[in-house]
Amino acid sequence: MTKCIDPYELTEGALSAFLENPHDARVAAHLARCPHCAALVAAYRQTLSLLKTRLYRHDCPDVETLALYQLNLVTPAERLVIAAHVRDCPHCQRELDELTRSNDAPSLFERLRQGVNVLTAAPISTLRQPATALRGEPSPLLRFRAGDLEIHLSQQPGHSFGQRTLLGRLTSLATVTPPEPGTEVWLWRADFAIVTVIEADGIFTFENIEPGQYNLGLDWQGTVVSVPEVEIV
Repeated sequence: MTKCIDPYELTEGALSAFLENPHDARVAAHLARCPHCAALVAAYRQTLSLLKTRLYRHDCPDVETLALYQLNLVTPAERLVIAAHVRDCPHCQRELDELTRSNDAPSLFERLRQGVNVLTAAPISTLRQPATALRGEPSPLLRFRAGDLEIHLSQQPGHSFGQRTLLGRLTSLATVTPPEPGTEVWLWRADFAIVTVIEADGIFTFENIEPGQYNLGLDWQGTVVSVPEVEIV
């Protein structure tokens, strides 16, 4: 059957409202007698299911952003937006609860912030990279040492105007094993935090960083290594 058995039996919008309130007895009785409207409701439900699948959590913050929100490391404006979202999103509420429970064993970042059992790297030297006509003043090449681990940091212009790229390399002295590829490295200050991972040959990169003073840290052989006062210029 291609037409409704009684187009005047239901008000406009009754079928779409039935999808939200399937306990409407009057509409249910009509659908039981009308194959046309029953097929429409079935098609509506299929379309909604497809949309929910494609749009599932499309506006949710990623897990890293939720973690920074929980640690109060997002800007006040970001915090207001995330708080409003979390208030109405059971999925993000559940993830925040899981992050809270996982804090029983402090994360690397939390240990760095608290300064618990941290090995502070000492500066070895500050060199100046050669300047070019296009790049103006030379940027510093920084070297730090924490035990038998050396951290070399250099800077380059970022992809966006006014921002910088921080390049790092980790080397170990003697026969000590350097941090493995995939090890997390954190860069943060009071209002900002970002994480990257070590690649082959001990190299790591932070891109599009605003100039300013930061702290850098990583976990090495069970020890938290901290490099304070890294100046991005």
